[in-house]
Amino acid sequence: MIDVTGPISLDADPLAIDLDGGSSLTIAGIDGTGSAQAETLGDGREAGPVFSAGSVTVENLTIANAVVQGGTLVLDAGATASGTVIQPGGTFDLQAGGALSGSVAFAGGGTLQIDGTTMTAATISGFGTGGRIDLTGTPSTLPAARS
Repeated sequence: MIDVTGPISLDADPLAIDLDGGSSLTIAGIDGTGSAQAETLGDGREAGPVFSAGSVTVENLTIANAVVQGGTLVLDAGATASGTVIQPGGTFDLQAGGALSGSVAFAGGGTLQIDGTTMTAATISGFGTGGRIDLTGTPSTLPAARS
């Protein structure tokens, strides 16, 4: 687990997180007492962090312009993402308590998984062949089957 206790600036090359397959990492924004403290990962102007393997859970942080090109990025309680790009092999998992702002773009495939009970108001673009939107936690309003 990585606890982020102060501002993070990625003005140079973007942060690349490439874990071994099956590995996981939690990045949490906290203050000096262990309480939640929102910080920003990525500067919001250029490419943000790149997630390419394993599973990374983000809590109480804002992620700007992330690229999910493999593995899974989980947006958990108190986390917000904007400008996220999902590439083939990548899964972007929005948990209940996580939030999307701005946009999410598919770039040739990948999965957007929404585990909360409401659909995000963020703009979703580029969805097409190879892309998947999994509304895991969103209740279905389909009529009951009749025989």
